[in-house]
Amino acid sequence: MNEIKKVNEIKKFLRDEGRFFSQQTGDIEVAINPTLIHNANTSKKMWIYCVIFTNFGKETYKLLSRKWIVQENQSTPHEISGNGVVGQNPVIAPQSSFEYFSHIIVDGLTTAFSGEFVFENLSTKKLLAAPTNQIILVNDTDQFTVN
Repeated sequence: MNEIKKVNEIKKFLRDEGRFFSQQTGDIEVAINPTLIHNANTSKKMWIYCVIFTNFGKETYKLLSRKWIVQENQSTPHEISGNGVVGQNPVIAPQSSFEYFSHIIVDGLTTAFSGEFVFENLSTKKLLAAPTNQIILVNDTDQFTVN
């Protein structure tokens, strides 16, 4: 199976299975769906995840930045941060959504991650920090919990 077809099947699976964890801050809801991808050729594990931002408000928002805090096997947490997501700073109109897919490759048996996305209200220029729940991934079982 070619890689594009495989990725598209994974994306469809993530959308269809509806296993999203969401948290709403102000007008913006952040929903995340992680799924473990097994690879017998390596000890590393890859979690692919779908993130959906939904604007339930009456104002338009622009995503400015993201920050993930990742901790494997109780080690020192490390931060992954940057502008926008997947090379974009999406503008989310009222009553609409934006989704993206990404992944993380880990060595540890258990991985915890949480994040924060910063949006700008394009009318008021006020910033909105939208945190995520902490998600704990267990690599051998494709199980996870949300704190």
